[in-house]
Amino acid sequence: MRSAGPNIWGTADSFGFLYQPFVGDGWISVNVLSLGNTHTFAKAGLLLRETLDPSSPFVILDIRPTRDIEFMFRPSAGASTFFQAGSFEYMPAFLMLFRSGSTVTAYVFDGKTSSAIGHVTMPMGQNLLVGFAVSSHDASTLVTSTFRTPFLHNYAFGIPDHWSDRDIGPVGQPGGTTYDSGTYTVNGAGSDIWGTADSFHFLSHVMYGNGQLVARVTSVEDTHPFAKAGIDLRLGRGGSANDAHVILDVRPTGDIEFMTRTSASAATAYLGGAVQQPPVWLKLTRSGNTVAGFVSSDGLQWNSVGSTEPNFDEMNASDGWVSAGLIATSHDPSTLSTSTFDNLALTGPGFGSLPTPWGNVDVGDTGAAGSASWEAGTFTVRGAGADIWNAADGFQYVYQAFNGCCAPHSEYPLEHLSVTARVTSVENTSPFAKAGVMLRSGWNQDASAADVILDLRPTGDIEFMTRPSAGAPTNYVTGASAATPVWLELVRDGTNVAGYTSTDGTTWTIVGVTTTGVSNDNQAAGIVVTSHNRGVLNTSTFDHVEVRIPE
Repeated sequence: MRSAGPNIWGTADSFGFLYQPFVGDGWISVNVLSLGNTHTFAKAGLLLRETLDPSSPFVILDIRPTRDIEFMFRPSAGASTFFQAGSFEYMPAFLMLFRSGSTVTAYVFDGKTSSAIGHVTMPMGQNLLVGFAVSSHDASTLVTSTFRTPFLHNYAFGIPDHWSDRDIGPVGQPGGTTYDSGTYTVNGAGSDIWGTADSFHFLSHVMYGNGQLVARVTSVEDTHPFAKAGIDLRLGRGGSANDAHVILDVRPTGDIEFMTRTSASAATAYLGGAVQQPPVWLKLTRSGNTVAGFVSSDGLQWNSVGSTEPNFDEMNASDGWVSAGLIATSHDPSTLSTSTFDNLALTGPGFGSLPTPWGNVDVGDTGAAGSASWEAGTFTVRGAGADIWNAADGFQYVYQAFNGCCAPHSEYPLEHLSVTARVTSVENTSPFAKAGVMLRSGWNQDASAADVILDLRPTGDIEFMTRPSAGAPTNYVTGASAATPVWLELVRDGTNVAGYTSTDGTTWTIVGVTTTGVSNDNQAAGIVVTSHNRGVLNTSTFDHVEVRIPE
């Protein structure tokens, strides 16, 4: 990149800028390989800026020909520029800016470790410009800087963690998947899933060993009588159009198709089917080398549509794996078809009957082994234990685990996650029995870990409570009252956690806010049940359970 310009300093700037929009929170990094020595104050580095106006507020992290690193900012339009911090590095220099709210932190990587050299807090809008800036410090002379392509990451709530989203084959129009409140909206083009090769959109997750894939198709757009929305198990290396596979889909006509391509590049064969307009539940199960298909109107009573044995030996010989997920194809490469799904669940070894990535564990001295299961969108949780109170707990925890160690940009997602569930029933084993949602440090069986809980008791009392640090007493923050079913939600924002309730999952009422000591490095989020009666199991049920974390 070649640029002139007197400087990035004072009350107005002149420089070259390679940039793109930057929305909200996130980070950008770059490896600066070289910078010409047109002046000791020539600069090349990362710039976060409100506008292209020369006097715009900004934050910059740059390196000069002298190897000096500068972290500087202009707090408001037309204000002076301030030097915040600096260091000294050899080239190539690895630089990073991380934004969280109104705070921007600068990092320098020395080849072994990443070190924060400073941070600045200043008001800047949500919609910024970010990129690579170069100034020669001489309006009459160009300076040349070389650098590797900057890497930019904006945190956003997208599709759930560990699911991958891509087009397979020559689709004609790019597809994509969005997720909101339990509903997956899949847009896919492509000519079909048929013959010896396919073209469609695929939201998938690796399936390890035996297990099952379940989803309810709630709509399929009528772009063609042979458009498809359904579920697919594909045997290969993650995305070939001619992979062996087993598919169970529904067409706009209501025809349900159970089909397979038993080996890579073989012809697809129709095996069986049924007729049912969406909404319709679809299920594929794998047991050894056998894959079976099932259809249901309620997710509880299932009708078989057939079974088949695709060539797993061929997959294993090529070091392949099974990708399981949702599919949509318009049967027309010029047009996208929009299909919607809910109750997507993939179960397999290590998770029992719980969908991945959920796990469950008894925490503390419960006196009786708890358990958890999932069926047709409902979690049934059985937990014993004396209580979730004082300095140590006893309960059954159904959770997802997260690790954000060990820098602010990797801890950010854990500081902004939420957990939501609708409590549909809580058994009355004691007036102080509890069913609710929890954020907790770690994901082991530590009975005294820091936590935040929002729960419902059989009496209709809602409790918002926290243990601020490991081993500390639990504090009752505030409460409310509600009858089942009731929605509960915990939302974390930095060190604050807010608790909410709702009767419909749309309109929310805040219960309270507390400061949390829950770990930024290792954190679990999920649903809990305690019987308040050691050795006695309490059975409570939940639906609409989800953990959301920005990525």
